[in-house]
Amino acid sequence: MLKLLQWISTLLSLLFGTLWLWRYLLAYNEQGVYLNATEGAVYHEQAVLVYGLLAIVCLLFALWCKTMRRLDAGTHSSIKAEQQTKYEVLHGLEWPETMHGKERELFYESLLSLIPSSAKYMVIVLTPAPLGTARSAIEADCNGHLRAIEMPYDGVAWCCMRSQFPHVLPCLFEARRPELALLAFHVCPDASEVSTALHSKDAYPAASVLFFDEGDLVEIREKQNQEQNNDQNTKR
Repeated sequence: MLKLLQWISTLLSLLFGTLWLWRYLLAYNEQGVYLNATEGAVYHEQAVLVYGLLAIVCLLFALWCKTMRRLDAGTHSSIKAEQQTKYEVLHGLEWPETMHGKERELFYESLLSLIPSSAKYMVIVLTPAPLGTARSAIEADCNGHLRAIEMPYDGVAWCCMRSQFPHVLPCLFEARRPELALLAFHVCPDASEVSTALHSKDAYPAASVLFFDEGDLVEIREKQNQEQNNDQNTKR
């Protein structure tokens, strides 16, 4: 549609520009009137300004359409690149075998890139859930960054600020379980919201959910309905 509008506006700009030039070159008298004796037509000098303004307006609209087309093409390219990156990460992201080193740093960087930038809270769910001293040790190692969410059926989940999540990742490495779920939320969730997100096909009410199985990233779920997210923020 924008391409069609751009071409129409360009043609109209050329048409009005030609009319402007033709009317501008006519020999008007002192009253601003030109009489074509051959055709018996009368041309007024005021029309020169009208045709000039129409030519400029059409040209500006054509340039606007061209700019919007480029922005739209750039947006589609960015979305396609992001989807391609997530596809590559999904099929290559694996929890590193060693506690330290470049491999672990690259893993953390890739993992953080998958989390929506608008999410402010991260929720961690380990399966099987650590109990007793194991749970206490994890919470102690994270230096108070984790807030426990007692789950009715899934043991315990921990919530932390997104800004604190990089400090929590080393603790999760040491406490690895066969299954791990990382949930991103725009607002701090309660147990029911975490449980709903874990069993939801589109991650709602979370912004996204990452599932790991035996150290491999096996699934990414993302909430598609932005209106639901806005409703949730309004209620909060």
